[in-house]
Amino acid sequence: MADTLTNIPVPAEEWVDVYDLSSITPGLPVNMQNIGANTLYYSISSTEPDKDSDKYRIFRRGSIINLSDGDLKVWIFSPHTDGLINIAEFSFIASSESPRDFLIEVAKGNIPGHSVRGLVMRSKNITDVDFIDIWGGAANFIPPTANETWEILSSNVDDTLLGTGARTVLVNYLDDSYARRSLVVNLDGTNAVTLNSDMFRPDGAVVISSGSDKRNEGDITIQVSGGGDLRQFIEAEFSASEDSLFTIPAGHTLIGLKTSPLWAKNDSGNVRGVVIPFGINTEITSGDFPVYQNIVNIKFEAPAIALEKTDLTFRARSDNIGPAIVSFILELLLVENEFL
Repeated sequence: MADTLTNIPVPAEEWVDVYDLSSITPGLPVNMQNIGANTLYYSISSTEPDKDSDKYRIFRRGSIINLSDGDLKVWIFSPHTDGLINIAEFSFIASSESPRDFLIEVAKGNIPGHSVRGLVMRSKNITDVDFIDIWGGAANFIPPTANETWEILSSNVDDTLLGTGARTVLVNYLDDSYARRSLVVNLDGTNAVTLNSDMFRPDGAVVISSGSDKRNEGDITIQVSGGGDLRQFIEAEFSASEDSLFTIPAGHTLIGLKTSPLWAKNDSGNVRGVVIPFGINTEITSGDFPVYQNIVNIKFEAPAIALEKTDLTFRARSDNIGPAIVSFILELLLVENEFL
């Protein structure tokens, strides 16, 4: 993919040729995004369309289209107000006709304002008593109501800066404005290391350096300072947290793509999603799916959408006394709101 060009203004109420605007050689395939007016029109024609022509397609703000090799004249029209587009030479078509290709291009960073995430959740504490969050804790996560100071420690003395286990951990979190934050912390074995004071929601933690054992020797706990409530958990030898709570950052919208519950061998139970919309102190349960030992892939043909600052979690209950081991995978697309 060639370098992205400077944003290009599109004058209002006038058909203009994309290649003339961009100085790209006519006929080369280009990738074009509408980053200005809510709606633009585009038309492929050897001659300039009439101002009142109805031979055009809608090009909404945030949308990305590909102009194929050989399109010598591609016209853009901005009704009512001036528009703005960005162009780069490209050969990939990002469209609903090729959704997997689109997601791959998002993952590669080629689609501005979009990101994909795969959340892996796991619990060894699921019983037949009640629905419990699929995470490292033995009870449901208790969401903070204001910023907190957290601390991190391991159950093993070898998880330290000069030890054979985990040495440094990347801690991702949201502050109480729901902005993404992160910090890298040096572990000190079983001694608690105090973290930041603006920590509000967990957003994943991962070991990023280790000694000769190449992983964390003990369970790594992130909790409220002073031995308070659990916030994130990295099981021994796993090197990454597997916690079910996910909070949508400010300025973003979540589009759910697929969920995959995985139950322990010869065991069964139920999994349900729980949504807590921002500003509403109410847990909304979405679905209650029975699962028996194997993977159940649930793909959203009509994608599930959740707005910024919403808390999501997934909970499980076993049909047997337990405790059972349950894993859950969520594939999602995060879109910056200005690109919707």
